[in-house]
Amino acid sequence: MNRSKVVYNILKISPSFASHTNPGSGTNAFFHSKYSKHKSYILTEDRNLNYLDVSRNVKIKTIRTIKTGLGELGDKKFFLKLVLKFFSTVLFTFKSFNYINKIKPRIVHLYSPIYFFTGLYCKIIYGSKIVMTIHGTDGLRIQNSRLLKTLLNFIDINLSLSNRFIKEINRKDILFLGNGFDDSIFYLNSKYKNLRRKYIISVGNLRWQKDHLKMIKSFNIFQKNNKEFKLLIVGEGNLRKDIENEILNLNLNKKVFLLGKKNQKYISRLMNISSIFLLTSKSEGSPKVVFEAMSCGLPILSTDVGDIKNNINENTGLISNNDINCIAHNLKKIITKKYDRELISKEIKFKSWKNVSLKLDRIYEGNKK
Repeated sequence: MNRSKVVYNILKISPSFASHTNPGSGTNAFFHSKYSKHKSYILTEDRNLNYLDVSRNVKIKTIRTIKTGLGELGDKKFFLKLVLKFFSTVLFTFKSFNYINKIKPRIVHLYSPIYFFTGLYCKIIYGSKIVMTIHGTDGLRIQNSRLLKTLLNFIDINLSLSNRFIKEINRKDILFLGNGFDDSIFYLNSKYKNLRRKYIISVGNLRWQKDHLKMIKSFNIFQKNNKEFKLLIVGEGNLRKDIENEILNLNLNKKVFLLGKKNQKYISRLMNISSIFLLTSKSEGSPKVVFEAMSCGLPILSTDVGDIKNNINENTGLISNNDINCIAHNLKKIITKKYDRELISKEIKFKSWKNVSLKLDRIYEGNKK
């Protein structure tokens, strides 16, 4: 039998799935399913969302649980949140049994370690192979927890979005599978060539990982001698009020604009007419928004997080220390260099979701190259 033609039942368990209201959440599970030749059954927590259209090869099942998150690393209430998350996960597992028993998955792909018990059930009852994707913040938690490190030993294939995580945890049984981007939306569009403005754009949820407060403080230093530039921040989140207050405190209300949530076509247009993409994150795995920006030809200024070093070079941008003055200095530096936007766009094409998903299919089938 030709192995490449075998189609598996694959259960993908993800905290979220790409929706019309939040297309950037759960994109890994969405695109891995969209471009896979295998039958994908999605299990995700019920958030009352209108999910993006999927192919006939993909089925979605939502499970109602206790709404809770683990919060910021070092949060004083982390233990309490962990207990609540544990009970929520146990509830998720029990409610999933009937659906799992209908599928009898050959492979179960976990997009978060919190679904370990659901994966373990599949392994015990149906002999399913467990695959787990380790995202940026999950990677930090695993590095800081002996229990979570032990958990990796029970997974058949561990995948990391970050080469750095693999190196820092010093394990040879973790494979790298980075994020991708949707090249049908994010690409260098020649019609915007004459519409470019001195915009610095950043895209990401307004939460602690993205460190927008540091971004704004750095921009404040930079703009004192570069007053023609404006900072556009796309995204929404629970830190919006803090960020608004910082903008007012620094008298940047005519320089920094919080644009809120925008659809991907709008973001692609903004990227095409902007000058620089800025990322000041504390924690990332494989930030797909950087690939989207590069595909639109934008030079990147980023802190050294996740697998940024594997994707940014002297022809595509700069990597900065995570320091306010250093970021401001590198903003001054990056605007003085002429970048070839067509070259930047071409260099990232290999990271399209289709290419990443084809690689994942080969991993599912036992070919890890």
